[in-house]
Amino acid sequence: MKKLILLIFFSILMFSVAAQTWKTVQIDSSVSVKLPFAYTTKDTLGQKIITSRVSYGDVQILVTPDNPMKMPDIEKKKHLLKYYNSYVKKVKASSAKGNITNQDEKTIGNLFVKDFTLEVDSGRGKQIRDFRILHENGATYTFQLLYQGIHTEYMAEERDQFFNSIHVADNPPLKSQFTDNPDGGSSGNKLIYIGGGILLLLIIIFLVIRSRKRRTDPD
Repeated sequence: MKKLILLIFFSILMFSVAAQTWKTVQIDSSVSVKLPFAYTTKDTLGQKIITSRVSYGDVQILVTPDNPMKMPDIEKKKHLLKYYNSYVKKVKASSAKGNITNQDEKTIGNLFVKDFTLEVDSGRGKQIRDFRILHENGATYTFQLLYQGIHTEYMAEERDQFFNSIHVADNPPLKSQFTDNPDGGSSGNKLIYIGGGILLLLIIIFLVIRSRKRRTDPD
């Protein structure tokens, strides 16, 4: 009897979650996505994190602004795809038991995105994380859907609804995915830092030599 009551309660709960209204959420001025009505947004160390709950899993969206000191130069499509592949490798390295599947390159308008799945078998069933990576407008957007492997079939509709709802305003050109100056000067910021460091070093050397010369010169 107790099992029957729990089953009914669980079914009602799942129906209420599934029946919830999805709405368009503006992540920033460029990118939007549809999410269930209930969601939370946090800003942690410059990174925006949006989370929500779907019928059999969880949604997580990360928005990470580019760090000029760490971000590789992206001047062409091949550099963008290399950056995406590097991101996939980092995700794989974060999970010793993880397996990457379903890698695919797709487009949203003129923009390229990377889809892939991380499967982790903990011994008590598979945990699935579906990813879509988008680099655009000086930031990396990571869209994730997390759920148990036994719910894969039930998640199909909401998975498509979630990922297909990702929208970038004004259909920007491919070059908007490149780092600062796609016309050959994308490493400009790094050159400024390097040049400033060299100038500072020369000033220090000059001051040291001048100080030593003063000490050795007769009064």
